[in-house]
Amino acid sequence: MNNFRHEAASTEEQYGSPTYAWYVVVILLFAYVTSFLDRTILTLLVEPIRESLNITDLQLSLLHGFAFAVFYVSLGVPIARYADSHNRVKLISAGVLVWSVMTAFCGLARNFTHMFLARVGVGIGEATLSPAAYSIISDYFPVEKRPRAFSVYQTGIYVGMGLAMIIGGYVIAVVPSINMPFYGPMEPWQVVFLLVGLPGLLFTLTIIASGLVELIGWKSFRAPMPVGYGLKGLLDIEGRVHRMLYVNCSCCGTSPTSIEPLQGMGQVNYSAVCRESSQQDHLLDVVKRFGATKIVFSGCSVESLPIDYIDSLRFLGCSTRTLNLAYITNARTDGELIDCELAMAWQLEPWSENSAINRCTKILEDSNISKLMYGDKIPFGLNLQPDEVWITSPSDSLIEKISKLGITVKYFGN
Repeated sequence: MNNFRHEAASTEEQYGSPTYAWYVVVILLFAYVTSFLDRTILTLLVEPIRESLNITDLQLSLLHGFAFAVFYVSLGVPIARYADSHNRVKLISAGVLVWSVMTAFCGLARNFTHMFLARVGVGIGEATLSPAAYSIISDYFPVEKRPRAFSVYQTGIYVGMGLAMIIGGYVIAVVPSINMPFYGPMEPWQVVFLLVGLPGLLFTLTIIASGLVELIGWKSFRAPMPVGYGLKGLLDIEGRVHRMLYVNCSCCGTSPTSIEPLQGMGQVNYSAVCRESSQQDHLLDVVKRFGATKIVFSGCSVESLPIDYIDSLRFLGCSTRTLNLAYITNARTDGELIDCELAMAWQLEPWSENSAINRCTKILEDSNISKLMYGDKIPFGLNLQPDEVWITSPSDSLIEKISKLGITVKYFGN
């Protein structure tokens, strides 16, 4: 049997605007630089901290290594798992806020215990950044372009350490002692910790402000409360939570309204979401309010939506795909909907491949089908006969299973 794997090449339409993607990398790079600045500044303040807090070399080593590293390392995996099923931008913003505040608290420490707890907080906050950042970058870049994006992000390590040495050393030399209200006298090393914590706080405020301006918008505040019919949290085989939304839209022609979404998928109906900004605002509102992680469009093409709108959905942690039901119905003149039912049945993530194969084979077994045609894209001029059916981008396992049913299969290349 021939190899039936025919994966479509990555396109800019699938991953959004390259300019916006690099903007995201720059923002994450700035956060990474800030994190290394906050964690490294302690190295330059060893002597004044030792004298001020009267701590031993052992206690100083615990502050520099153990207090930070143990919680930073141990929380990395659970936080990465959390990032797979929750809003990653909120997770990063919360992490930046925590480590920035805790860095400032290092400057308020009056003894070893206070400093130790503040360093633990820095480690916990910084543990949120990289797992979520790698996940976000993967959503914005095709596979062949990710190494460059990851490399740029990784430069934050060296830039942050360098800035800690250059800027930190300068600040230490010029910062005087101050008398802080409600606290009292503060030594220069304490003031340095307060100043170093400020960039992270500004970053958090920037993220929150840009999110309000770009993703909420004035129209979304006035949008009526949508109803997420049937929307439920679904688990994949790795335990990640997904919230699937089926958008039944007739933008590119009439899509059949009798196709039922899979169990657990929410459903909303539109007439022209790819053209009408008010409907796009409403859909964005649905995604925000119900925390949808994936949208499956029925008839309209994802490529017809504005790229910046796809970027906004991806910024919310929501991916998109289309069933192309309007195009599928044009390939058949007998009015049958089996091709549309197969398109819905062949849904992966969060559903396993085995469950999708079982759904598809059941539909085919219940129908009098003798030939199945497939490919990455519906060929122009395809005319399906009553005993023929079409399916888009099936897996090798599905094709093999269908062949065992005695159904002839035929591949169409682009």
